[in-house]
Amino acid sequence: MHIDEGQLYIGIDTNGNKRPNQFGHDIEYEYQKERKGNPCSLTSNQKANGIGCAYYALRDECPNSPGKSYFNCLP
Repeated sequence: MHIDEGQLYIGIDTNGNKRPNQFGHDIEYEYQKERKGNPCSLTSNQKANGIGCAYYALRDECPNSPGKSYFNCLP
């Protein structure tokens, strides 16, 4: 966790030592400041795309393919 310019960032690895251990797949940062756009989408061109995928990893849901497992829909 660190604080930068008044924003709070918290790093999370949703499945511990298990793979893939990649930023945006099972490692993410939460931040306390609203940004425009979806931070977990295959079609987003948002600068922070990928850092908000832990929600889907924890629920084992694919953000772009309902009914599909999160870890089976990684790019």
